[in-house]
Amino acid sequence: MARSFTTTSPTNGSSASYSVRAGALDCLKILLFIFFLILLISIVPCATFAVIRLQPTLPVFTLESSLLSFTNTSISKVNTITANWNLTFTVENPNNHGIVYDQITASAFHEKECLANAAIAAFELPRKNKTTFLTGFSGMRWRWGSRNCSRVNNETQCEGLKVVWRAKASFEGWTWPTRRDNMTAECTAAFDSGWECNVSGKWKDIKGMSLKVFWGYIFFAGVALCVLLISY
Repeated sequence: MARSFTTTSPTNGSSASYSVRAGALDCLKILLFIFFLILLISIVPCATFAVIRLQPTLPVFTLESSLLSFTNTSISKVNTITANWNLTFTVENPNNHGIVYDQITASAFHEKECLANAAIAAFELPRKNKTTFLTGFSGMRWRWGSRNCSRVNNETQCEGLKVVWRAKASFEGWTWPTRRDNMTAECTAAFDSGWECNVSGKWKDIKGMSLKVFWGYIFFAGVALCVLLISY
């Protein structure tokens, strides 16, 4: 006896339901793609921005006064001068946490020649605060000419003179990747504007490198998105 088989075709209702599910799945895939694309684009800028925010701001150094006392200027044949140098510095901490300074040394230079060194006692600088300390150098000798020195703001300044202040700085707040910095402050005599102080260290270098990565990534991500939009 022959058997008969019947086939059933999908109804209009089940076909519509299948189309809705397929459309919803496609939308979900697109949304997931957009989400992961945004995550991929933003993770590097967010990470570098966090590193920048975690870096302490370097202190502000100001040379308040400079007293250069000449003790011997009579050796005219070899143009050599002997002098004592007393300086007053102000250091300001702009951060919301304190900074401890230790292993502090100061060096006096004429051009690239080191004339004298001095040690400074360790100290702690509280948050949003500033302190003043003195540094003195005695018996400095260097070759000079009559036009190397000048009077600026009632102070004697000699061209090529500078003082370099070095210290180990420890940040009392949380930071990454390092809490200790080998900090250097270099103050140079400028005849037109008095003294100019430059502060450098790891925290500043890390912040500068992170800023380069941040803006470089933003630029290349913007170019890539423009190319994708144009090609689409």
